[in-house]
Amino acid sequence: MWAKIQAQQVRQHNVVEMMKIDMLALGVLQTQMETLTNQATIIIGFTVVMLGGETLLPLVSIQSEVCVYKSWYSMLFAILFFFFHCICMSSCVILVVMVAYVKQATQGAALVVSTGAAVAQTRVHVAELTYLFVVAIWAFMLTATFLVILFVGMPNRIEREDRLV
Repeated sequence: MWAKIQAQQVRQHNVVEMMKIDMLALGVLQTQMETLTNQATIIIGFTVVMLGGETLLPLVSIQSEVCVYKSWYSMLFAILFFFFHCICMSSCVILVVMVAYVKQATQGAALVVSTGAAVAQTRVHVAELTYLFVVAIWAFMLTATFLVILFVGMPNRIEREDRLV
């Protein structure tokens, strides 16, 4: 009888210790998701600045030196710039929203279902969110590259007569 009670206490202690370890692992995963959110928010800020008045207006103004309507390849690079800009912005916004949802859902799953299942499912979600963040980073780098190409690297820029040579 005494041995059964002692074995039950040991099992119960082991279950509590495993829950503590799982909650620590869940805390680490949530910290990783917070980091992804912070970095995605910074990228959102940079991409919004890329479409600021000093960037967007010269690209679409017919009187500008760097107007994208002057040749087909300027238009191609402009389309690529806007395409990757949209991909970057949308993936970052989706990432921020998904992290908020996953953090809330994992806390609820840890309380209702089990901490082990919550940690396992959160690991899967963190891997998917990290993939989405990598897509956002690549889209941001391509956006910045196409912006530099549009402003600096394009040949046949429109010459202005009022510029001193």
